[in-house]
Amino acid sequence: MKATEKRYAGQIKALEKQEDAAEKAGHPDLTIAGKIAALRVSERADLRAALSPAEQAQFDKNASTMGNKKP
Repeated sequence: MKATEKRYAGQIKALEKQEDAAEKAGHPDLTIAGKIAALRVSERADLRAALSPAEQAQFDKNASTMGNKKP
């Protein structure tokens, strides 16, 4: 799990730096946000695949509530 998180964190961080640099240069690259989102989807899939069936059920339950929490 940690190795997967670390691998994706490095890729996402690199893309975020590219995004920041493009914005500062006045040439925002809208494709970078899509690439970051795609990496996050892939990361979740890889993390889920490493879980037992019971853990996957809990993972799915937790994932379904993401974004629905009130502040």
